[in-house]
Amino acid sequence: MVLSILRYSAHILGYEITERIERVQLKLFKRVLVVNNTTSNSAKYIKFGLIIIGMNDNRLVNKCYLMDYNLYE
Repeated sequence: MVLSILRYSAHILGYEITERIERVQLKLFKRVLVVNNTTSNSAKYIKFGLIIIGMNDNRLVNKCYLMDYNLYE
């Protein structure tokens, strides 16, 4: 499931399994951000977003984040 999401953006089609995807994403955030289990999910998303926004504009992750953000604006 994770590989299909990373390779093919399957999350767009995977609305039925969003809870499982969300759990995997939060586990990734905890590992990448090195935070406690007691840290709120909102704080994890905010911290991860701030890290991405602070990246160089040439980074692919930053470009994807900004593209996604602009789609919702």
